[in-house]
Amino acid sequence: MADILPGDFPTKAELYKPVINAIKELGGSGTNIEIYNTVKKNLNLSFDPEEYRHLGSSTQSELFYRIAWVKTDLKSKGLITNSIRGVWALNKM
Repeated sequence: MADILPGDFPTKAELYKPVINAIKELGGSGTNIEIYNTVKKNLNLSFDPEEYRHLGSSTQSELFYRIAWVKTDLKSKGLITNSIRGVWALNKM
């Protein structure tokens, strides 16, 4: 596992649009892992994000952690919901 994130590691702010696009691509809703895998695929990163664990976690990648916070922020803004644990859906606008 690597300790230092690559310079092109996406920031939380850079993940809002990819998360929304991933949910759209999944038909308007998706599980945590479906959203993560879709975002990871669409970002086309030059490195494997699984090599970078969130500080203090032996299992959760930094990218998964950041995507989780983006989903929480999007929920607080009323853009997505998670009426079922682990499943996120776009709100109708």
